[in-house]
Amino acid sequence: MIGTMMGKVRLLPCATMSKTLAARPKGAESKARFTLSDLYVFLARQIGIYHHTKHSSLERSPRAAWEECARRRDGWVMPQVPADREDFLIRFLPSALRTITREGVQLFALQYQSHEIEGLIAQGRPRFIRYDPRDMSRIYVEQDNGTHLRVPLADRRWPKLSLWEWNEIKRLSSGTETPADAEWVARALRANQALIDDRASAGRLKDRRRKARAKAWSEKRIPMLHPDRELTVSATLSDTPLPCEVLE
Repeated sequence: MIGTMMGKVRLLPCATMSKTLAARPKGAESKARFTLSDLYVFLARQIGIYHHTKHSSLERSPRAAWEECARRRDGWVMPQVPADREDFLIRFLPSALRTITREGVQLFALQYQSHEIEGLIAQGRPRFIRYDPRDMSRIYVEQDNGTHLRVPLADRRWPKLSLWEWNEIKRLSSGTETPADAEWVARALRANQALIDDRASAGRLKDRRRKARAKAWSEKRIPMLHPDRELTVSATLSDTPLPCEVLE
């Protein structure tokens, strides 16, 4: 599956992988056309296409093969899933060791605080902190029993941002504008989105058409492979132009 997906990704507009150079070409960022949200949608739908397409070894689609094995006379035998899906996801996230103080937890110069972690304060004893680089608005603090506490940013006014966006904001911030200002961070994120829109509008005709189609689709419901299910574009995705190739 990984090889199949990578083959599809290399066909995307402005893909930068080069077998000849065995490295990313210079100036790849200036030619980028996809955001991470775009790529998530593209990969999710490609996986759906894969499972509904006839497989050369199975001689039928993977979905049909799975249904054949899972169907029983008295119903379906569903696969086991984790009891706590969020905890299952958390264990795949990157981690860091941090000591919890009365001020909370600091990670990547971001301050996190919650009254629920007051009982975990132990001077000099570090704990594992899990974080999602795609959304740094909260972290997960590991407890003694192995479960995790969700701890939000100390300043609730901060917008949702990724670790990459935060690092870029810190790099570009001047001495007079501190990244610790939640309102300044929100303005910087909006400026980044405006830059993406400007890049798309100033690019090729195909990119301008993609942006126009994305705007027209932003309020529509996108039909899925199952006729009884539909996918509504979330607020996060509607804030970002979706490529017309993905929408088709």
